[in-house]
Amino acid sequence: MVVSFSEAAMLLGFKSRSRLYHLRSEGHLDGYLCGPSGRGQKLETVPDGLPSLRERVESLTRLQLTNVERKRPAPDPRWELAAADLSEALAAGGCDLSLTAKEAKVLAAAVPGLATPAPDLSFWAEYGRVEPAAEPLPDAEFWQHVAQMTNGMVTIDGPLTGPQAQEVHRVMVDAMAEVEHGARWDQHQWDAASARTALPDARDGCQLSRQELVDLLEGGRLPDELAAEVREVLAQS
Repeated sequence: MVVSFSEAAMLLGFKSRSRLYHLRSEGHLDGYLCGPSGRGQKLETVPDGLPSLRERVESLTRLQLTNVERKRPAPDPRWELAAADLSEALAAGGCDLSLTAKEAKVLAAAVPGLATPAPDLSFWAEYGRVEPAAEPLPDAEFWQHVAQMTNGMVTIDGPLTGPQAQEVHRVMVDAMAEVEHGARWDQHQWDAASARTALPDARDGCQLSRQELVDLLEGGRLPDELAAEVREVLAQS
């Protein structure tokens, strides 16, 4: 079955399409891509000769990987402790279940991180911004970018399990390396890129993409020219 990135995100339980686009930018989904390259690409859920899309994505997001995939490790009790601590901190913050810079820094220190090679920043060149190499960011600013980038990729909707805390940490490790190499969170760029990548699927009738565009438009989160294009697409039956 061939699905849009929006449909794949829903099937896999992701917060948004962005996590899948990030995996694509790293080359992890090459065997699952269909159609011309670019914003109209779709995903094959069960390609011939490969694990299912769900199996592939789960192998990438639920395990800690370096350059070579390996079998699922035995449960690590440190992740259960990290999950409990982080869940308690998030609950104290009220209904906004998202990482703050302080919580990101604490979670990063809870369990040793991974050795991460120099990252490909092409995703953030579109969804955020990439700054030339310069002096390291101040500590608070660095962790604010890491927290916002992590929140954009993963959903925290209640008390975490150990594996969920491990996944949040894995995404954070990537974000830390990306920020160190110049990637920056930019909400305006994130919203605009989300709209641009949703437009082709919305034109093809994907209701999930259409609803995402409605939310972005009604929230006043798009620049005028892009908002006009979105209105035109949404006006189509």
